[in-house]
Amino acid sequence: MATVDTCSTPEEGWGLVHHFLGNILLVIRLALNDKETGWESVVAEKKAELVSHLKKITERMSDYGYSIDSKKIGEIYRMVKDLDLTNPANIDLIHAKNHGYSPTAGAMKEKVQELFGNKE
Repeated sequence: MATVDTCSTPEEGWGLVHHFLGNILLVIRLALNDKETGWESVVAEKKAELVSHLKKITERMSDYGYSIDSKKIGEIYRMVKDLDLTNPANIDLIHAKNHGYSPTAGAMKEKVQELFGNKE
C-alpha cells in the first residue's frame, strides 16, 4: 500500500486523499460534536496532520509529472489549510470539493447510488 512518502500515481494519491479526508475530518467532526475538554487541541492537531499529508501528496504528484492531479489536490490542501475546521459547513465544502475532483470518491458515490438508489 502506498504512503504519502511513496505514492507515485494519481490512483495512489487520490486513494490517500480520500482516506485521510475521510478519517481525519471524521475525528474533527466527532471532537466538535462532543466538545470534551481539549477538543480545540484535537482539532488543531488533526488539521495540522491533514495539511501535512495533503501537501506531501500534492508535491509527490507534481514530482511524478501529474500536474492536473497536483493542482486539484493542491486546491483541497489550500482549503483545509485556510478554512476554519471548527465550522461543520467548511468540512462539508472540503468533502464536496473532493467528491468533485477525486475519481475514487466519484466511483464510490456511483456504486453506492447503484446499490441503494439516489438518496440525494
